[in-house]
This record gives sequence, structure tokens and C-alpha cells, in this order.
Amino acid sequence: MSRRSGLGLWAIGAASAWALSASGQVEIRLGSGWFRPAGHYSDIRHIEQDTTRTDHFVFARLLYNGQIPNYIKNWYTDWPEGDRHLIMGLERLSNLRMESDARVVPVNDPKLFSYPFIYTSEPGQMVLSDTDALMMREYLNRGGFWFLDDFWGSREWRHFLTQIEKVLPGAEIRDIPMDHEIFHAFYDIEEIVQVPSLNYVYTGVVIEQDGFEAYCRGIWDDRGRLMVVINHNTDLGDAYEHADEPLYPHRFSGFAYRLATNFIIYALTH
Repeated sequence: MSRRSGLGLWAIGAASAWALSASGQVEIRLGSGWFRPAGHYSDIRHIEQDTTRTDHFVFARLLYNGQIPNYIKNWYTDWPEGDRHLIMGLERLSNLRMESDARVVPVNDPKLFSYPFIYTSEPGQMVLSDTDALMMREYLNRGGFWFLDDFWGSREWRHFLTQIEKVLPGAEIRDIPMDHEIFHAFYDIEEIVQVPSLNYVYTGVVIEQDGFEAYCRGIWDDRGRLMVVINHNTDLGDAYEHADEPLYPHRFSGFAYRLATNFIIYALTH
């Protein structure tokens, strides 16, 4: 960790766009300035982005209300660098025509329906109102694909279940079998790898909390389309963000990029 001189903030990672104050407040570098996210819908007012319609695939991240304001775990975890690096990697590794900039979309914004694929970080912190839940249900029923990532252990899993029950009452969550086409849409993926955060470089520890085993689970619609993919006890977002960190093992970042490629291609073809 390196310190931002004179500001009493600690940078997370060698070339990070993040900083954490002594009081635990998160700041994110955007352009030449720093943004202190609230972990709330209102964060969108501070984000400048091009929302022009395009015929390229847009990687979109869901902005939700979090349990704890300005907490390190929230919609913005690994953003914006994780999204940016993932886009660059996908352009190199596949024939996808990617929009160069990712977009952030509040869960209560009707523009959500413009994006067939939505990514959510830290869903163990997500708090959905009844209106939010209805929006996400409609999004999925219209053919949207929801990719959830980076939450750990039994406590965060229990909280996530309360939120997904609002969206899809009574939905069955099942392990996705390794012979499912989502694991073979572009790359052949034969096993689920537990992907650690950057802390692994310094500690050698993969797990967080009581998340001893990684799971890739899903929810299917009535026609058999896999519409929600839930990556629990793993941190794919850190693998995207730190793929160019020489000390971060390639076996983790390579797996995470292959998985994302398959998810997107499956989502766009089903």
C-alpha cells in the first residue's frame, strides 16, 4: 500500500484508482479528481459518461443502494479499473465489438433495459427496494442477463438470498453443471477456480470469511435460458482489475477473463 502524500489517504494497490482514508472512507480517482461514493443512487450524479446508443457491446455495471454508506464493499468495488481492463482483455481475446468505455446504470433507471448484460459487484451488500426488485424482474423477463460477483461467506449469502427473493420470488438457485454450454460458449472451462483478491499477493490467502469453496450458480427462466449467474466465494473483479500486476498469478486472471468471455457470448446468443 502506498500513501497519497499530504492527504492522509492510503492507496489500495500499486497503481490503484482507489484510496482509503484512516477513517475507512473510500475515494476513487476519476480523471484528475477524486470522487467519494455514497453507495447510493445519487452517486450517478458524479459520474460523467457517454450514454449514446451504439452498435457495440457495452459492459454495464449496476449501481445499487448499499447497506453501509461509503463502505469498501459496494457497487463500485474494483471500479472503474476492473471494467476498463476487462474491456481491453475481451477485445484482445475474442471477436466481440466492445464499446471502449463501460457504463454505470442505476437499478432504478429505465436505461437499464438498453443493456442486455449487467454486472454487479458485492451483491452481499445490495439493498433493493420493492421498486428496484420489480425493475430487475422486468429486466430479466425481457431477456436481460445478470452477472453477480465478489461476495463471500454464509452471512453475505444469506443477505443476498433476501434480495434475490424480492426479484424472483420462489426461484430455484442451482449449481451450473460443467457441461452447460455457458462453460463452452467460447472457451472450454472444465472447473471452477476460486479467485482471490489482490491480498493473495501479500498473504497467500485465497478465502475470505467462511467462503471455503467457490460456486458458480444460476437461475433459469421457464424456457430454460440461464438468466442469472452467481459467482460466490470468489473475486473475479479483482482478477480483472489486477491482470497487469506482475505478482498476481495468471492462473486466476486468465480463468476470470475466460469466464467473462463465455458469459457475455452466452448472454448475447440466448
